[in-house]
Amino acid sequence: MRGNTVASRRFTGTPAGSLACPAQRRVAHAWAIPCTALLAAALAGNACTARAAALDIRCSYAADHLQPRVDEPAQLIGVGTDIRGRRQRMAPEAAAALSRMREAAARDGITLLVVSAFRSIEYQRAIVRRKLARGQSIGQILRVNAAPGYSQHHSGRAVDLATPGYGVLETGFEDSPAFAWLQRHAARFGFRLSYPRNNVHHIDYEPWHWYWNPDDAPPARASIPPACSPDTTQVADAKQK
Repeated sequence: MRGNTVASRRFTGTPAGSLACPAQRRVAHAWAIPCTALLAAALAGNACTARAAALDIRCSYAADHLQPRVDEPAQLIGVGTDIRGRRQRMAPEAAAALSRMREAAARDGITLLVVSAFRSIEYQRAIVRRKLARGQSIGQILRVNAAPGYSQHHSGRAVDLATPGYGVLETGFEDSPAFAWLQRHAARFGFRLSYPRNNVHHIDYEPWHWYWNPDDAPPARASIPPACSPDTTQVADAKQK
């Protein structure tokens, strides 16, 4: 959505005429995109594609969920392995911020484990197809998975986190010292909780899902650490956004 070294889509301009949007203040916590831009995106038909229709995703998805279209970044670098030993990647600035945040947490005795980071649009389509094949309705799926093309994970700036002793991708993570630490300190590194309870995007509560917003991030104090080496492996988890 935003960035310097990472190419991603920005919505600019507003729809013809004046469109009031009372939800603007409510969506600021997650995407920080003016609601007029979201409405412009919806009116431009970004949600209504042949592939979306094939998955039975409504053309009004963007407007109904206040979700902007997300493009994949031009560059991704490795952030190490996830809890299953798979290589994970993020956009460079987000990767550096995550590394600094994990190091700070470790100094406070907190272990932050990566569950999932970058996910391609095509992989997101595969997730939806698999769940449809298992008999889930598209409505059920979109409560826990963003539609292909609208997931924050496509941007390379979102990460799902876990900590030892607590269930992975379960709301019980909110009871962990790790979640308490993130609530106090994540903003210092530019990360914010995307899907709190009763969020305007109609996504189930996800205390594990954190998004790096460059507009919130403080100036970087160090270059990308050596551990964040280039990586071309695509990985994802079917339960993620």
